[in-house]
Amino acid sequence: MENESILFSHPFSKAYWKTAAMEWKSLKKIVFASFIIALVIVFSFFSKTLHLELFERKIYFSFVPMSLLALLFGPTVAIAGGFIADIIGFMLLPNGVFFPGYTLSSILGALIYALFFYRSKITILRIFLAKFCVNIFVNAILGALWLKMMTPESTVYMVKLVSGLIKNIILLPFEVIILYLFFTAIIPIFKQFQLLSPKIPNQIRII
Repeated sequence: MENESILFSHPFSKAYWKTAAMEWKSLKKIVFASFIIALVIVFSFFSKTLHLELFERKIYFSFVPMSLLALLFGPTVAIAGGFIADIIGFMLLPNGVFFPGYTLSSILGALIYALFFYRSKITILRIFLAKFCVNIFVNAILGALWLKMMTPESTVYMVKLVSGLIKNIILLPFEVIILYLFFTAIIPIFKQFQLLSPKIPNQIRII
């Protein structure tokens, strides 16, 4: 039980990764993680089919359950979750030709959320930094690179990069607010179920 309450100030320690690896030893946690991964797929399907947009920018809400997976179970489970969600999601709702770059993006996004959220005190700054890294480096920069690699004859990298940066910068504050409200609601609940450390404050501070 003592191990369940440990918080880490950063993920750059053996203890952090050892604790994350221990998440695989709980059958209850793996079953619940599988349910959250299913939610990631459902949210992605929901966004694609309904074409939800904000300022003519398409919105994907799958980052919400993926952030929850990262928060609860850490980087090793989140990496597996990102991989599984992308592969199964493509099989259920193919969108053109399969490209492994998007699978890598899904894995990296899940990893970034875990590095910022797992066994940490959740703050608005952490939420912002996690979402900023995912939006800029994964969604915009890598997303433009994947488009360039898939359609080299017609896609200008800088055009796609600028477009992706604009889209993700516009969406960033709204997505940060969504995660802030979501974490504010669910942290007390999962602390009661002993899925989160009791040392994590219920109230999310700025820093």
